[in-house]
Amino acid sequence: AEASSRGEDVETLRAEADASSEMLAAVGQQLEAAQAGMDQIKDARDALATQHKLDTEEATERETSLAHELAQAREAHHQQTQQHLHQVQHLEQQQQAQQQQQQQAQAQAQAQ
Repeated sequence: AEASSRGEDVETLRAEADASSEMLAAVGQQLEAAQAGMDQIKDARDALATQHKLDTEEATERETSLAHELAQAREAHHQQTQQHLHQVQHLEQQQQAQQQQQQQAQAQAQAQ
């Protein structure tokens, strides 16, 4: 009876060991799946960080380009304004000279 009891204990221990092995294998598979998920998350995060860096660099380049274009436009506007003012001054001088000539002609005509 003792040997039979030991045989049953051994069978029970083997069954428990097999069940534990199956549980360990299942846990191992779950760990592998979790690690694969973590790797995917890391890869996605790295891709987003890279894209963000590229987007930031592109935006910075565009901002620099627009600032340069704006500076050029301001300079061109300033030059055009100065040229326009010079033309206006020149026209005013011509107009004053014509008025003086007319006044002198009228004075001469009245003097005669």
